[in-house]
Amino acid sequence: MKKTVNWGVLGTAVIATGRTMPALKGSSSATLLALASRDAAKGRAVAQELGVPRVYVGYDALLADPDIDAVYVPLPNHLHFEWSVRALEAGKHVLCEKPLCLTSGEVAQLCAVRDRTGRHIEEAFAFRNHPQWEKLEEILATNAIGTVRAVHGTLAKQFFDPADIDRLTSALLDYGDRHATFTVASQSGPAAWATHQHLSVLGASGWLRFNFPLAHAHPTACSIELGDATSVGSLPTATFRFEPVNQYAGQVDRFSRLLLGHDVPSWPIEDALGTLRTIEALFESARSGAWQSLPE
Repeated sequence: MKKTVNWGVLGTAVIATGRTMPALKGSSSATLLALASRDAAKGRAVAQELGVPRVYVGYDALLADPDIDAVYVPLPNHLHFEWSVRALEAGKHVLCEKPLCLTSGEVAQLCAVRDRTGRHIEEAFAFRNHPQWEKLEEILATNAIGTVRAVHGTLAKQFFDPADIDRLTSALLDYGDRHATFTVASQSGPAAWATHQHLSVLGASGWLRFNFPLAHAHPTACSIELGDATSVGSLPTATFRFEPVNQYAGQVDRFSRLLLGHDVPSWPIEDALGTLRTIEALFESARSGAWQSLPE
């Protein structure tokens, strides 16, 4: 049985060189075997800096390497679908950066390619690999806060680069007896190295509050606060603390161990289908000024 998964990386995006490739280098379940870049000089420089033994000019050349088991796709968003399809059809497993696709139709096509090729593909939400999400499932299973009634999330940072995308978005999702709301702001909040993040969960008999729920650019301690039926104001009755965790290391190690046959969690890309259908409905709601409905 193979002991490690041989990885190839398409492109030299910052999230690849600064987060995922170092995580691959440090994983006992992964071998960072190859890097592909359209810029030969840049590819060689990054490979030398990170100790990648094989460098290819162009992404197709890497996909043709029979020794590569899995491919990480950190390309610009509009290229994710195309190169994920190409990688699957080349017989490679795929870890693709978010967003997996730009439309729900593309996700549906990608599901079909996955099923036809028999390869595994996931969307790279590194935060899912943090133990606080396992703790959330444990808390909900104990019924400590009762039935979940509402969820609210906030993500904010100051991005004032005119070449970047700057927006303020808030949304209300109505699930009948449950609601979800979120605000994403790219010209508000801090200008520090990390985004401002907040997630609160309101239950029928209590609440939860996360202070750093999503991606950690640097491993950072965080916590979940719990208020049960006896809590007063926003004062918690219990706090669950987590030491700094490298989510990117956890992601590549878990994905590699999955391919090696270990019993580890995984998330189907059908999740992305639901996410994009929701996003498309929100865009239509903004255009029309009316509520949009989605099939259950």
